[in-house]
Amino acid sequence: MTRMISVPEGFIKIDSDFGKEIGFTSLNFAYFSYLWGVPKENLIYISMICSKKSGEFKQMMKEIERRGINFRIPTPLGRM
Repeated sequence: MTRMISVPEGFIKIDSDFGKEIGFTSLNFAYFSYLWGVPKENLIYISMICSKKSGEFKQMMKEIERRGINFRIPTPLGRM
């Protein structure tokens, strides 16, 4: 059974407890990547992210959705 952690408030760093739960790790993403959490809305903003390998971003998004967490990408690039 997967242990669920609620969305943290504010800056979500790579390799944080929550980051590890959703696959947001330094193995998969560049060190300067980050997310922004809004727990009152059960929401994650995809603020700045750079995947190291193809498919890692998609896998993380699937895990976020699987947990019933909402997400927004305020300024997506074409590749996203």
